[in-house]
Amino acid sequence: MTTPRVVITGVGVVSPLGHSLPEITAALQDGRSAVRPMPQWSEVGQLGCKVAAPVEGLELARRWPR
Repeated sequence: MTTPRVVITGVGVVSPLGHSLPEITAALQDGRSAVRPMPQWSEVGQLGCKVAAPVEGLELARRWPR
C-alpha cells in the first residue's frame, strides 16, 4: 500500500483551527477539533445538523489588503 500524497497550493489557509500555519499545525498535532455545538441554529427551524466548525476572527482586509 502506498502512502497518499498531498499537495497544498495557494496564498494562505482559512480554517476553524487557526489563521496561520503554526496555529493550524499545533491544533492538528494536539488532535484538537474545531467542531462545536451551534445552539443558535435551533432558532432556524428543522435543521438536521446542530454542530459546525465556524471560522471566527478572520479579518480579510487586514490579511490581504488591496
